Amino acid sequence: MNTRWYSLSLAGLLLFSNLTWAQAPLNLPSQTLDKALLAVGQHFDISVVASETLTTGVLAPSIDGARSAEDAIERLLKGSGLAVVRSERGGYIVVKARNDANSARILPLEEMIVKGQKRELRLRDLNSSVAVYTDNRISDTTFVDLTDLYQFTPNVQATVTDEGDFAIRGVAFRGIDGSATSLAGAMYVDGIIQSVLGVEAGPSSVFDLEQVEIYRGAQSTVQGRNALAGAIVVNTADPGYEWTVKGRAEYADYNTQRYGLAFGGPIIDEQLAFRVAIDDYETDGFIENPAAGIDDINFDDTVNRRAKLLLEPKAVEGFSALLTYIDTEGFAGTGFGTGTVNGPDFFDRNVRPEIASPTLLEIETENWALELGQRFSDQFRLEFIATSSDAREESGPRFGEFDLDVFFDLSLDEEQVETYDLRGIWESDRLSLVSGLYYFEHERETAREFGLVFQGIFSTSGGHSQVENAAIYLDGEFRIRPDVALLFGARYDNEEFEEAGFNALTFGAPANPESLEVNFSDTEYDAFLPKLGLRWDQTDSLSWSFVYQRGYRAGRAAIDNTNTAYDFDPEYTDNFEIALRSVLLDGKLNLNANLFYTDWTDQHVITLIPGTSALAFRTDNAGESELYGFELDATFSLTSDLTLVAGTGWLQTEFKDYVNQQTGEDFSGNSFPQSPELTLSVGLFYEHSSGIYGSIDARYQDDCFSDPDNFEEHMLDSYVLANAKLGYRRGNWSVALFARNLFDEDYLVRVRGVVDNPEGPLSWEAAVGAPRVVGGELNFSF
Repeated sequence: MNTRWYSLSLAGLLLFSNLTWAQAPLNLPSQTLDKALLAVGQHFDISVVASETLTTGVLAPSIDGARSAEDAIERLLKGSGLAVVRSERGGYIVVKARNDANSARILPLEEMIVKGQKRELRLRDLNSSVAVYTDNRISDTTFVDLTDLYQFTPNVQATVTDEGDFAIRGVAFRGIDGSATSLAGAMYVDGIIQSVLGVEAGPSSVFDLEQVEIYRGAQSTVQGRNALAGAIVVNTADPGYEWTVKGRAEYADYNTQRYGLAFGGPIIDEQLAFRVAIDDYETDGFIENPAAGIDDINFDDTVNRRAKLLLEPKAVEGFSALLTYIDTEGFAGTGFGTGTVNGPDFFDRNVRPEIASPTLLEIETENWALELGQRFSDQFRLEFIATSSDAREESGPRFGEFDLDVFFDLSLDEEQVETYDLRGIWESDRLSLVSGLYYFEHERETAREFGLVFQGIFSTSGGHSQVENAAIYLDGEFRIRPDVALLFGARYDNEEFEEAGFNALTFGAPANPESLEVNFSDTEYDAFLPKLGLRWDQTDSLSWSFVYQRGYRAGRAAIDNTNTAYDFDPEYTDNFEIALRSVLLDGKLNLNANLFYTDWTDQHVITLIPGTSALAFRTDNAGESELYGFELDATFSLTSDLTLVAGTGWLQTEFKDYVNQQTGEDFSGNSFPQSPELTLSVGLFYEHSSGIYGSIDARYQDDCFSDPDNFEEHMLDSYVLANAKLGYRRGNWSVALFARNLFDEDYLVRVRGVVDNPEGPLSWEAAVGAPRVVGGELNFSF
C-alpha cells in the first residue's frame, strides 16, 4: 500500500467519522439560556462563550435528542435574535444576529481582523490581497516556520530551500538585481522591520504566534521603501492577565528536533503583565558529502527567544506600553551555496565529492520594540513605536582547516536598523484613517573574501553603507454615502544614501584588502506615492473595490567590482487592483478575490560595465516590465467539525525591456524568475468533539524558470507538495503524527550552470526541496 493510499484513507476516515460518530442523546429541560449553553458545552466538550448581557432573562426551550452541537445550539437560540460565530477549533461565540432576528442559523466563520495597515481592519474592508494565518490554524497543520506559509499561499514562493527568501507575485524580495540594501518585499515581526539578514536568519518560527498576514502587491503607501512586491506582517502572542503555559516537542526524520515553551501572566492584576517564549530547532539536514563522510551538510541549530512586557496603568486612563525583545542565535552549515547539490542526479542530494570542508555560518539577531499608545476618545488614538534590529552573520571553514585548492568563502556581515513611527488613528462612522511621521536608518558593515580556486577567480570586498529615510504618510477611507467609501492615501519619502567601500575582482590570486582604494558614493532623492480608490458595499456580506496606488523600491549608492563609485535611482510600479470580499451561505463561506495589473518602470537590473569582462557588472535603471493576474481564496465551513481552505493564483509576468549586458542577450518577452503561472492550495481541517483532529493540505505549483534568461536548462518542473497530520486532543494535551512532503515529491527551487575548472565543461547545481519527513509531536497548554 503506497503513501497516496494512506493519505486517501486518512481523508476518508476524517469524513466518515464526522458523519457517523454521534454523542449520546442530549436531554435538557427548559431553563435559562446561559445554563442551557453551559450544559451543551459540557455535553459535547466544546467551548460556548456568551456575554451575560445577551443571555440574562432569556428562557431556552427544552431539548430532547439533539444529534450535534450545532443542532443543539441552533435549537436553543431559535427566536432569540442571537446567533453563533464559529471559532477555528469548533467552539462557538454567541452574538447578536446581523440579519434575521428570529433566525439562529447564522453560523459565520470567526470575523478576521488584520493589523498590517497600522490600524485594525476587518478583512472584508481591506482591498489588498492578503492571506491570514492564525495561531490556531497553524498549530493544526504541519507548518513550523514562515517558509511553510509561503509554500501554502497562492502567488507566493519560498525561493531558497533553507533560508527565508520569498517572492510575491513573481517578485523576489531582493528584486531582480539581488540587492542586499534596498528590498522589494518587507517583513515585520511585532512591528520591527527585518533587514536581509533578519529575513534569512531572524525570528521565523511560527510557535506562539497571534497571526501572520501575507500581503500580495505594493504596500508602499503605508510600509514605504521596501514594500514594492508586498509585505509579511508577523504578530506574536501578547501578554495577558491570565496565567498561561503552552509547550511543544517534536521529533522527526534527519534527527529533526523542535522544542517550544511559552508562559506568562499578570505581575499586577489588570495593569502589568509579561510573556516569555523560547523555540529551539535542530536538524542534521538532508544534504550529504559522501566523499568526505559528512551527512549533515545543511545542518541547522537555531534558538529563538522572545520576551514581552505590557503596561496598562489604571492611573492613566487609555494609556498602554508594550516592550518587546526578540533574539535569534544559531549555526548553519552549507555546501557550495546554501542548500545546493550537484548533478547529474540532483535528488541524490549530494554535494560535489571534492568539497571536503563545507562552510559554517554563525548567525545572531537582536530585536527591540517599544510601542506606546494613548486613547484620547472613542475616535482618536495616538501611537508611537520605536524599533531596533541588529543582525550579524559570519562565515568560515566548518572544520578549521580549509582546502584552498577548491574554494573559500570568508565573510562578516552586520546590519543595524532603527525606525521611529509616530501615528494618529481616527475612527468614526464616516472617516477612518491613520497618518504618521516615520524615520528609518540602516547601517551595514561588510567584509568578504571569496575564491573559486579551481577557476582562478577571486573577489575581495568590504565597506560601510548608511541610509536615512524620512516620510510622512496617511491612509484611510471616507464614507461618501452608507454603501460607498472613498479609499485614499499618500506617502512622501526623502532618502539619503552613502556608501564607502572597496571591491576587487582578480584572476590568479586574491587581492590584498589593505592595498585596495576605498571609494565613496552618495545619492539623495524624493518619492511621492499616491493611492486612490472606491469601495461599494453592495450588501452587508458583499463588497467590491477598485484601487490605484504607486509603489516604489529605494535606489542607492554603490561601489562596483571595478572599485568605481556610482548610484542609481528608485524603481516604481503603477498598480491597479479590483477586489471582491464576500460572506456567503449564511456566513459559512468566505470568498475573496483580487484582480491586478502592475506596470514597472526604471527597474533595477544587472548590466555589464563597458570595457570589462563579463564578470564585472553593476545595477542600473535599465528595465521595464509588467505583471498581471488574480488570487482567489475561500474558507468553507462544511460542517461544525470540518473546514475547507482553498486558494488559487494565476500570474503572468513579462520583461518589456531588459537586455542582459553581461551576455548581450535580450530578455525582453521573458517571464520573471520564480513566477509560476498557476499555483493552487487546498487544506482540509477536521476536529471532532471526541478529541480526534487532523489536517491534509497540498500545493500545486506550475513550472517556471529559475533565471530571467528563461533557458530550458533553468526550468523548474511543476510539482505537488502535500502534508498530513492526525492527532488526538484531550483537555490540555494533544499528540499527533505528521508527514511533510507526504508523497516524497522531488522538486527544485533553483538551478544554475557552473564551470568545475577553467578548462572544464558546464555542469549544473540546484537547490532541492526537502524530502519526506515523518515525525510526531506533543503539545500542552494550561
